[in-house]
Amino acid sequence: MKGLLANLLLLAGTVLGGLAAANSVRAWKWLSLEGLEEAPGQYLFEDPLADGAAPASAEAAQLTREVVQRLHAAGHARVKVKDPPRESEAFAVAPTDPDVLVGRVLAEELSLSPEWKALEAGSLLDARQRLELEKAGVTEFDLVLSRGADEDGDGLPDGELGFRTRGQVIYQLPRSRPAGTYIDSFLAAEIAGSGSETIEVRVVRGFSLGEWSWKYHFMGSLLLLGLGVLLKRSMTPTEAGAEMGNISFGGPRECIERLEARVRELVGRAEEFGAETLHRELTPLLRDYCYPVVEAREVLRARVGAVRFAHFMGPFASGERKLNRAWSAAVDGHAPEARASLRAALPFLEEARAAYPD
Repeated sequence: MKGLLANLLLLAGTVLGGLAAANSVRAWKWLSLEGLEEAPGQYLFEDPLADGAAPASAEAAQLTREVVQRLHAAGHARVKVKDPPRESEAFAVAPTDPDVLVGRVLAEELSLSPEWKALEAGSLLDARQRLELEKAGVTEFDLVLSRGADEDGDGLPDGELGFRTRGQVIYQLPRSRPAGTYIDSFLAAEIAGSGSETIEVRVVRGFSLGEWSWKYHFMGSLLLLGLGVLLKRSMTPTEAGAEMGNISFGGPRECIERLEARVRELVGRAEEFGAETLHRELTPLLRDYCYPVVEAREVLRARVGAVRFAHFMGPFASGERKLNRAWSAAVDGHAPEARASLRAALPFLEEARAAYPD
């Protein structure tokens, strides 16, 4: 019963803490209308005059004198306004200090200085190059038909026809960064050198403990988690064993002995088995013998102490990893690797059986 109560406390604390964290930052805040005639720069998050619907336009959302008067006439003492009031803002670009841009996010697509490129005379014009020229707006250029001679590294196989440029082609490739792009130091330096005076960046509202309406819920979740942990730690080994499915202390020993005997038997016949057979034989070993020991580890630790538990669990964990590796290799069809891992597991399991604390 104590273990069940501890688990319920931990579950409730986790759920409540998650909900509180999810509500730590809101897209709106309350604005008092008391003594207010207008609020330039503030925008309604929802229109109380239209049953909570979002305003139809930015003009309708801004708290102008007319809008505030309508709200006063309707008897509203406060309203929800957007926080931050704008989704983006114009940020000044400082050519001498581009690092001030680092960490911000573009709110709209940003065009950068175009990139100059050149195709030398005789360059092979493949599909990728044609697409790049079309993107640059280059539609007219002289081409000559060419036939590949030998495999001489000219990019055209022997005997195959292709087009090459007659003369040099110089063109510009437009460049841009889409909205939502994170500005790192390289992009910041590029923006500073592009001549742009301002760019539109997203506005991110900072965290405020005072405006966090769920802060007391979060504190309550920490209290529930703390109580659950304390209750778990206060459980006696007998109570812990009962909560883990009434696993007896003889159970893990029996699993170890049977596991070692079965693995020794499989090692002696490993060369007879293919990957499919090894997979079929290893699956019940992991399920019926390894996993019960893993599940009982906390009960065993509480009974024998950390030192004696480590002497047993160290080699057992190594043997289990080897068996899992053998199982994975068998699933992938690599029988030799599966056999090798199976053989490697046996010494660790023998050591674990000998070190099992009585």
